[in-house]
Amino acid sequence: MITHQHYNKIPVIIKVSILGLLIISLFTQYFLPILASLIVLYLLFVLFWEEGHPPIILFGLGFMWLSISLGYFYVAFFNGEFRDLLWYPYYSLDNIERAFWYSVVGLVSLAIGIKIGIGKQWSKKVDLSEIWRLDTIKLMLFYFVYAFVVDYLFNRIRFLIPGISEFFHMLKFFKWSILFLITINVFHTRKHIGLYWLFVSTAIILSFTSFFADFKPYFFIIPIGYLTVRQLTPKQSIYITILGVFVFILGVYWSYIKEDYRFFISGGTMGQRVVVSKTEALKKFFSYTKNFDRLRFKYGQEALLKRIFYLEFFSATIRNIPTYRPYMQGENILRAVRHVTMPRMLFPNKPPLDDSKHTIELTGIYVSGAKQGVSISVGFFSEIYADFGPFGMNIALLLLGFVIGLIYRMILSLTPSNIWAFAMAIPVFFFVSSFEKDLVKLVGNLLWFIITYLSLRYTILRTTIKFFYKKPVA
Repeated sequence: MITHQHYNKIPVIIKVSILGLLIISLFTQYFLPILASLIVLYLLFVLFWEEGHPPIILFGLGFMWLSISLGYFYVAFFNGEFRDLLWYPYYSLDNIERAFWYSVVGLVSLAIGIKIGIGKQWSKKVDLSEIWRLDTIKLMLFYFVYAFVVDYLFNRIRFLIPGISEFFHMLKFFKWSILFLITINVFHTRKHIGLYWLFVSTAIILSFTSFFADFKPYFFIIPIGYLTVRQLTPKQSIYITILGVFVFILGVYWSYIKEDYRFFISGGTMGQRVVVSKTEALKKFFSYTKNFDRLRFKYGQEALLKRIFYLEFFSATIRNIPTYRPYMQGENILRAVRHVTMPRMLFPNKPPLDDSKHTIELTGIYVSGAKQGVSISVGFFSEIYADFGPFGMNIALLLLGFVIGLIYRMILSLTPSNIWAFAMAIPVFFFVSSFEKDLVKLVGNLLWFIITYLSLRYTILRTTIKFFYKKPVA
């Protein structure tokens, strides 16, 4: 009989931390928004913290919560100002409070919709006996091969075959499924732990040789896997806190160097490509540490906080709509549906996405765009607000959450293996964590995720799964 270690529905350390923050906030002028923020955080734990069930949804919505709430914690506990977190304070500062309240309520609507959509599949637990059958070494080797091959194919095909590149882009998300399996196997069996950290360290270091430095997901997927098979005790919380401090410092460092570093590895073009060797890239990456002093740390910290806190464009949208233009009555949703249902291979003249242009349209703020090699999204909360206003947006977010929940339920019910079902659901984390994601991209990601998953499910998945199990001893 499969059993799981017993622990409380919500770990004591979480309850104590939330209560402590609440008590401290009593002595600030922002008690009410912080109270609301902590209530929402606690609600997320109530809805999505479950013994033996990977906290995929909880971590995703938790990061979205951080994008909404970070500003109030910053100004309340660190004597900062909202102006420090904004790129365009003239356009967005006055409506930050309204953007916050609309967002926290909208997050609750989205979360409830997801939970309803998942339904009875939420009671599904990880089969601990199946974890023992995994071959860790095979999974680690496959991870590197898979990541290399999919990246190679994506980079070669994305401009040659319009439309099909989305399929390969979605395949890239499933490398995190492999990492999840490796993590739960190592921390449940407690074997190959040293090799595991060498594997993870190597993967993270190599991630910095790419233009976008895809290192952030490691620091989400690893805790998700770890907490799937281990308790969150005060001792484990210390380890996670230490990891969090390290991630913060790394994020500050990356925020400081990334513009200059990307300029170097792209050959001075900022063309989202790498023209130098991995050795040259890593030498350049580590060279910045020589002059990384307190002043540069502060600059990187401000840039990081601005990047995470994402209420600015929602606030500017509130300033612009409906004062200067009326609500759009579903136009943004129709725009997203039209775009994803018109594949480029059938509609080669379909105009390319320009997030920055859409951001300018909704906010009235001029932002850099495709000509400058960047794309700045307004965020799907802002778009749904622009469509339906502060009340109607909650109905739309509830329905959107319900659809995401249905997708999650589909994966758990169709995948022919318990632990692989949760692994294949890992990409859902990326869809529920991106507060800043454009609605077109969110809808497109969800559609292509379904297509990609079903393609794998009914072709190679069942055969592939068997390869990663240890052979039974005769």
